[in-house]
Amino acid sequence: MIPGLWGPHSASLVPVLLSFAFHPNPHTWPPPPSASCSPFFTPRGARKGLKMAAHDAADDWLPLVDFSSMSEEEAARKVVSGLQGSGFLYVKCQETLPGTYLDTVRQRLSDIFQPGGEVGAKFAAVVQKHAKDPKSHCMLEGGLAKYRGGEQADEVIVDYWQRLDALKVRVLEALARGLGLEKDHLSKRHVKGNDSLRLLHYPAQPGAGDGGLRCKEHSDYGTITLLLTDECKGLQVLREGAGWCDVPYKEGALVVNAGSLLKDWTGGAVKATLHRVVAPAEYVGRHRYSAALFVDPDEDVTLTDQGDADVRGMSVAEYIKWRSGEGDSVPFAAGEGQRAEGI
Repeated sequence: MIPGLWGPHSASLVPVLLSFAFHPNPHTWPPPPSASCSPFFTPRGARKGLKMAAHDAADDWLPLVDFSSMSEEEAARKVVSGLQGSGFLYVKCQETLPGTYLDTVRQRLSDIFQPGGEVGAKFAAVVQKHAKDPKSHCMLEGGLAKYRGGEQADEVIVDYWQRLDALKVRVLEALARGLGLEKDHLSKRHVKGNDSLRLLHYPAQPGAGDGGLRCKEHSDYGTITLLLTDECKGLQVLREGAGWCDVPYKEGALVVNAGSLLKDWTGGAVKATLHRVVAPAEYVGRHRYSAALFVDPDEDVTLTDQGDADVRGMSVAEYIKWRSGEGDSVPFAAGEGQRAEGI
């Protein structure tokens, strides 16, 4: 438990949130005393006794936030509930992702990873095979503006990224409201295009039986991730007291999860949860495609005050290098390593 997080009553959580330090003017964001978020939080629970069965009903721990049909208050409540509970949720928005629009994006992902086609040829120089996991990926770094002007610029991916930029603002605004902060408190710290879009292909493995891991367990390191999946089962989340639980495909929805930066900024109230991709026996013969937008704060934001002592005072740029593989990187958020040992 983090000192100062809990109010005088056991069910009242007053978030003590990290300072955001900009150069040269620091900004802090503890909410006022009236902004208690007690309806949105429950105690975090013990980390012992993890079961490894992956069969929990997703409706119990994966809330769906539909920005087209919910009030701002309900959306804020559900975003915080999901990110504080399991660290995961679904989002939909008919205005941003209408009808079968996401099927068009999935088809483009398939085209990108077909080297013999016109689209695949354009991306061939940036598609890489993962060093350890059985997958190929393409990392588009530096934000939408940089990608739009690059050699791999593709009209479908550009359009999709524009829509994700709009959706990420709605998620960040809902999260801020749910935490008792000003609506733009988070979104105004994500305006310089410091995001990355990762396109992923998990090839079919016919005859492999139970194919094991397609992507090993890890936690994300930024603010939030917006993930497009397909109907090929495999994404799992490690939940306290329940073990590895499937994240089912939901038509028209994206999966959202929190990164370790957000966990630190909220004093641990929001979870950066371990997750992985497996290849169940009935799906090893199928290709799997996904796309993850990693939403990171502006690089001049500095981590201060709380969180893991190893990262205090780092800029966002330094933190991402530390977590993402440059230098002495780490695959887990603070405290997750102990849980991984039990896997």
